[in-house]
Amino acid sequence: MREGRILGFALVALVLIVLLGSALGGAMMGPGAMWGPGMMWGYGQSAGWALGLGLALHWLAMLAAWGALIVGVILLVRWLAAERPPLSPGPSGQGQPLDILRRRYAAGEIDQPTFERMKRELEA
Repeated sequence: MREGRILGFALVALVLIVLLGSALGGAMMGPGAMWGPGMMWGYGQSAGWALGLGLALHWLAMLAAWGALIVGVILLVRWLAAERPPLSPGPSGQGQPLDILRRRYAAGEIDQPTFERMKRELEA
C-alpha cells in the first residue's frame, strides 16, 4: 500500500512539473526570442537566458511527461493485478463458517456444548 502511495505522489509531482514547464517555457515565444513569430527579425542576436531556460524547462517537461506516463502504466498494471477477495463465497467457500467456528472454539471464545450445537446447526 505504501509503495502505491509513493508512486501516486511521484505521478502528481511529474504532472506538476509538466504543467510548470509548459507555462514557463512560453518565454521562448515572446518578443525578441529566437523562435516564434519574429524568428528572423533578430538574426545574429542572442536570445539571452530566456532561451536556455525555456529549452531546459521543455526538456524537463518532456522527461516528466514520459515519467508520468510510465508511472501511470505501472500503477494501472499493479492495480489490475492486485488480488481482491471474492464478492460472494462460491463453491470453494462452503467450509468457511465451520472453519470460523473451529477457530472460535480453539481460541476459547465458546465452550464445547455451544460448539457442538452450532456445528450441528451448520451441518443441517
